[in-house]
Amino acid sequence: MKSVVEIIESGLLELYVLNLLEVDEICEVEKLRLIYPEIKEEIDKIEIFLEKHAMENSLLTSSEIDRKMDSLFFEINKQLNLDLKNLPLIEANSNYKIWLNSLKELMPKDLIQDKFTHLLTSSEKTMQMLVISEIDIEEEIHENELESFLILEGTCVCTIDNEEFNMFPGDFMAIPLHKPHTVKITSPRVTAILQHLTV
Repeated sequence: MKSVVEIIESGLLELYVLNLLEVDEICEVEKLRLIYPEIKEEIDKIEIFLEKHAMENSLLTSSEIDRKMDSLFFEINKQLNLDLKNLPLIEANSNYKIWLNSLKELMPKDLIQDKFTHLLTSSEKTMQMLVISEIDIEEEIHENELESFLILEGTCVCTIDNEEFNMFPGDFMAIPLHKPHTVKITSPRVTAILQHLTV
């Protein structure tokens, strides 16, 4: 196991910020970010640096930067034009309106039961599901799955380890491992993307 300093100096966190890692590597960085405050702080610094660099430099000369930027634009385009057979991971910058419009055909007009689910993506490492619920989500704790969700419609209150978060359309929440959490629905129903990444 590499030390925190070795991880920071490896370039892995830069690739994570640029969304150039495989799913299992993303899961590993997410896990490390939750465990080590130094890694979370370094990720924040990288994001600020890249944003500042992009603003200050209109010409890119390095082929490595070009390659990273091409990949970044590819990921952005993937978010803007969702392919239901190859969906991107949801994250804090996901555009909920695009997800909502892309999944409209899968949504029932009326719920027969108080909860509707539709599996979108399923693999060894990743699971994504469209969820429409009129009922609260009881307390859960995840030991080896990074759970996150993106609110598409409706409102709710997510409580993580006794801390409450009011959530609205467009809000993204990543649940830390080993933390008890619940979701209380505060509108007639909530539509969301639920995502699990196995770590």
